[in-house]
Amino acid sequence: MKYKFALIGKNISHSKSKEVYERILDEEVDYTLLDYPEPSKIPALKDLLELYPRISITAPYKNVVFKNIDVFENNFLNLESVNAIKLIDGKVIGTNTDISAFIKIYETLREKYPGDVILLGDGNMAKMIMLYFDSHKIKYHNLSRRQGTLDLFAQDYNGEKLIINACAREYVFNASISQDALLWDMNYNQKVQQEICIDKKMNYLDGYSLLLEQAKFALSFWN
Repeated sequence: MKYKFALIGKNISHSKSKEVYERILDEEVDYTLLDYPEPSKIPALKDLLELYPRISITAPYKNVVFKNIDVFENNFLNLESVNAIKLIDGKVIGTNTDISAFIKIYETLREKYPGDVILLGDGNMAKMIMLYFDSHKIKYHNLSRRQGTLDLFAQDYNGEKLIINACAREYVFNASISQDALLWDMNYNQKVQQEICIDKKMNYLDGYSLLLEQAKFALSFWN
């Protein structure tokens, strides 16, 4: 096996990253899940990169790892979140390919689903999306459980065409949207959510496409 990868995260047994890279590369890869119960358990990044030259980072450690890199390669310098790292000349280099993947897919959706966007959630992924929307003056409405506004969706919904779910995996969107709108889920392989959307005849885009695109950008970063 030519390619050696690892993924830093917590409770990541559900990860399909290995499958994604094998799909892109069309060959088997050496993929290790580095599952840590808390940030203090994560070894020195340089030591890990000596063992695994291509390391991805997933929730909840994207901000934690950002604080321990030497160089951040990304146009959004105030993102403070990384999902891929590498070692160059003894320095830990980090980037965030989630934002690149999001922009690529969003640009293909915005013409079909125009107007204001409803963004659900206020975690790491939602903050990344808001940063992009703010910098490009894209109008959006942010609702979240932490702010106590998510339950207001029904009365705040005015027929917006694109609803982005950036909540944690355990959240299931069960409201109704117009038949010409789309629920774009940042999570993938959410069978319960898919079934609800089918039952309600709602258009639904699973987060697998985002996972696939960010992996392509990560390969370019590492190679």
